[in-house]
Amino acid sequence: EDGLAYGQFNLGRCYGNGWGVRKDLAKAVHWYDRAAVQGHADGQSNLGRCYENGWGVEKDLEQAAKWYRLSAEQGHAFGQNNFAWCYENGLGVPRNTVEAAKWYRRAAYQGHAHGQNNLGRCYENGWGVAKDLKQAAKWYKKSALQGNSAGKINASRSMQREMSEGSNSKQRSEHKSSGEGHFNLGLCYEHGWGVPKDMGVAVQCYLKAADQGNPFGQNRLAAMYEHGKGVPKNDQEAQKWYALAAAQGICWKQ
Repeated sequence: EDGLAYGQFNLGRCYGNGWGVRKDLAKAVHWYDRAAVQGHADGQSNLGRCYENGWGVEKDLEQAAKWYRLSAEQGHAFGQNNFAWCYENGLGVPRNTVEAAKWYRRAAYQGHAHGQNNLGRCYENGWGVAKDLKQAAKWYKKSALQGNSAGKINASRSMQREMSEGSNSKQRSEHKSSGEGHFNLGLCYEHGWGVPKDMGVAVQCYLKAADQGNPFGQNRLAAMYEHGKGVPKNDQEAQKWYALAAAQGICWKQ
């Protein structure tokens, strides 16, 4: 009530989720709107979602796109992903796959799991970017490693395609020598994609990839040590492998 945007946004979340108050989507919209007009990026993004879905307010896709855009332009990853979705599907704005790919990319580079999966979809299908299955696989894997369910499904499809296309011995050799093959196999065993889930085997695969200098294998091996998955918990080993991965630009923890 004092006009603090952060407080208004949080009060909107309380009403939107029924946290400490009776759930009231109309009141949630009211407080999101008060935060949004002050330039609060989270408030703008949530207000956009309300307009997109008709939560507590009449559904209005043009208003949804407007608030997503304002949030996205402030660098808000959720707003960027949602604004891209509007462009991909023509929701409140003319359909434009180039703009969709641009905003998905901005969200993806901020580590937004849905944005990473959606950018992978763009690369897989050539939507707004040149078709590039390797780039698609890269972004699907990043999304999957954050637990995104769609990313997991798409990463699994990509890996199955890679293994199928790399069927001759020369391709298999090149694939494995990079460590990427071992990393992919580790993901399969860790998550049970096409094989029985086996954390111990996953660790062995990640270790082979890590020893070959693959930063994704190093990062994943570090996470296994950090959480004691398939190997005794060892913070020193975790820190070592996280540092090696970070030196190659892969610096996110699991």
